[in-house]
Amino acid sequence: MKFLEFYFANRENLGDKILLLWDDLSAHWTLEVKLYAKSLNVVLLKVPPRYTAACHPADISWNKPFKGLLRRLWSLVGPSRPIMTDWITSSWGALSEKTIRNGFARVGLLLDTREAAVDDNVEVNTENLIACLENYNLAEAEVNSDDDIETNSSGSHSEDDDL
Repeated sequence: MKFLEFYFANRENLGDKILLLWDDLSAHWTLEVKLYAKSLNVVLLKVPPRYTAACHPADISWNKPFKGLLRRLWSLVGPSRPIMTDWITSSWGALSEKTIRNGFARVGLLLDTREAAVDDNVEVNTENLIACLENYNLAEAEVNSDDDIETNSSGSHSEDDDL
């Protein structure tokens, strides 16, 4: 709830729908969370189990180097919170902008993907994606470079998901 409030409750265009892809963590899908998201015009869609690595920018691009940088700093004794905060800050700072941008580009969340490497091994069911977006009134007949790109690789939808 705090996440939704922090990132979405005070945005300029509350009338615009926002698509939020979330994993299957039970706390993300309580009735209270779904109702609050709906009140903020946030459409929640589940990333199917075991598909996070195919559609989550962090898993695709920066989690591995980020965790590797943290592991180099780890010792057998757990760090204090200030030390852990320093490690996280320095590890995040060591990630290049290109690495993070490529994570978003590889899942189709950037308009300009000219610098991003494309993984041809990822299969996308385009018809299913379009049908799902149309079902949520998130697909338009024409998309231009000024539009936000919203994607969903999940084909499942139920009335409960509309909350």
